[in-house]
Amino acid sequence: MSSGRRKHRKSLSNPTNRPELKVRVSNNGVYAQLVSAGHVIASVRKLKSSGAGRLLLSKEVGSLIAEAAIAKGVRQVVYDRGSRPYLGCIAEVAVAARAAGLDF
Repeated sequence: MSSGRRKHRKSLSNPTNRPELKVRVSNNGVYAQLVSAGHVIASVRKLKSSGAGRLLLSKEVGSLIAEAAIAKGVRQVVYDRGSRPYLGCIAEVAVAARAAGLDF
């Protein structure tokens, strides 16, 4: 594990035992999972098509994962962006999830 990833994982604290909203962005799409105690509660993925860019996909994923979380009775989460900086697609997922009703 790289030192940057270790530092981020060390700083990610979850004293309230809230579910984690884990986000991953690749060249092909945007993925989000809601994980609690090692079990996946909900997951959403959107793959890049010919017309949609990754920022648009990120907004869709953020709102869809928020809807799925609220349907499962989860409103408060911890946002886990991995070792990626809070920019671009990672930030768009967070903004869309907050707009749809999640609290983190």
